[in-house]
Amino acid sequence: MAVLRLNHFNITAPRELLQRLHDFYVGVIGLQEGFRPAIGGGGWWLYVGDTAVLHLFECAPEEIRRTDVVTTLDHVAFDCTGRAGMEVLLRSHGIDFRTVHAPSTGQVLLFLRDPAGNQVELNFREAA
Repeated sequence: MAVLRLNHFNITAPRELLQRLHDFYVGVIGLQEGFRPAIGGGGWWLYVGDTAVLHLFECAPEEIRRTDVVTTLDHVAFDCTGRAGMEVLLRSHGIDFRTVHAPSTGQVLLFLRDPAGNQVELNFREAA
């Protein structure tokens, strides 16, 4: 067996938070809603081009999501363009972000948090 690439990541949350996550990843990050098979439950599959990179899935009302789990997962990252425009958009939504210049890779990185507190990294090759 050989791993070829990352397929997707999944976030499962109660309906209200799931809607906020959807609005963030579509309206701010720029992912697109796309085909989601009839797998039951509420949610969306969000795409970059023709690849579903994020599955948002509604947990059942009786399902308890653990918040006491310590994890080493730090962030999810997206390659992006248009850093200046993204910074304006983030500020207009009141989203705090941290900028890191990585001269060894020629990238500028923006770090921010989604509505569930997950860290998101946006990678920009251009200087502005």
